[in-house]
Amino acid sequence: MNSKRLPAPTRDIDTLKSELSRFGYCMIEDALPRELLARVKLRLDEQQACESQNLERNPANDQPLNRWIGMLLNKGDVFFEVVQTEIVDVLNTYMLGSDFQISCVDAHVQLPGSLAMPLHSDQWWVPPLVTPGGDHVRAGNMTREMGSSQIPTQSEAPISAPLVTNVMWMITDFTKENGATHLVPGSHLSGASPDPTVPYMMDTVQAEGEAGTAFVFDGRLWHGGGANQSSSPRVGLVTNY
Repeated sequence: MNSKRLPAPTRDIDTLKSELSRFGYCMIEDALPRELLARVKLRLDEQQACESQNLERNPANDQPLNRWIGMLLNKGDVFFEVVQTEIVDVLNTYMLGSDFQISCVDAHVQLPGSLAMPLHSDQWWVPPLVTPGGDHVRAGNMTREMGSSQIPTQSEAPISAPLVTNVMWMITDFTKENGATHLVPGSHLSGASPDPTVPYMMDTVQAEGEAGTAFVFDGRLWHGGGANQSSSPRVGLVTNY
């Protein structure tokens, strides 16, 4: 896909909605005002210092050079300010309807030397469609590897509607060097989960942007954190709806 046509940071709501539907993601320019961004950075630095000995890992990314700071709504009022950002609320309503809830608010810190995450989707737990009376996959038996594919092209069969959106808030700059998130544009319409092999078996683009940018993506989109080959941590705030 021509990278010149892919989403770029903007605050035009019609463009954001269109790109979210077409590509599976969009980029919000200046999603976090500078003053709020500074307060988020400070609170995360304080909390990371408190949890420096915490060896728990996110099951989707258990590499030792990744840090996850979870349950952030319990760890500072500033995070409530983030999740109540109006433009994000508009996009979530566009995707999910008027009634939705927050599933998690976590910080993801990719330390220098961390490796790329496997590609995955956040809506992996939704069983495939089934005809009435047919056997079905039990929701509790779903795994990230089920139905994996190397082909992100649009499905010709019915697929599940979006039940999840995710917003990655860039707390530091996201660059190719420091592990900006890899995305497979259009893969949200494939009806499949990605092959988790690293190095990736398909082409990806990386969501690069300045600190304060956010990208909203469909829970069906194939994505994964990149390898941090820089000398500084890459910090993102993940809000899953």
